[in-house]
Amino acid sequence: MLTVSATRVFVDENVLWPKTLRDWLFLLRNATGGEMFTVCSTEDVVAEAIYTLRRKKPLAH
Repeated sequence: MLTVSATRVFVDENVLWPKTLRDWLFLLRNATGGEMFTVCSTEDVVAEAIYTLRRKKPLAH
């Protein structure tokens, strides 16, 4: 049986930080059930996105 895997997309902080890009990324991923692409990142990238969020919007929860 041949299985086709989705394309892996590495997401950097500059995609995770802006809310609009992040929303579109996960909307597309969820709308296709993960068949279009798989989102990959690292702990360092996520930490950088959280740092940027806290720096630019310190009152955000």
